[in-house]
Amino acid sequence: MVMVGILLGVLILILIWLLWTPIRLEIDSENNLFQLEWRHLARVNWLPEQALDCLCVKALFWEWQFYLTSAPGKRVKTALAPKVEKTRPVKKPLPVKTVWRLTRRLLQ
Repeated sequence: MVMVGILLGVLILILIWLLWTPIRLEIDSENNLFQLEWRHLARVNWLPEQALDCLCVKALFWEWQFYLTSAPGKRVKTALAPKVEKTRPVKKPLPVKTVWRLTRRLLQ
């Protein structure tokens, strides 16, 4: 019974510590620093200089790099679509009836 009380007390202390530990968001676009940090536990960095979808996660003693779309070596380069020349639509002149109606309304 004493062991259960000690474990429960330790778990409550850890939970209180986690709730009081600050979470910090730091964005500095001049130095390319985009970081979310939960003090002394985990840190997530967005690394746009490596790839637009690269996240570096550091948690306790481990470090991972995630690519949201695919691994950097497995990226498939797609061929560019051939350019299609745009043709201008032919403007149809206004019918005489419409022009006459517009000028009559303007004069009134």
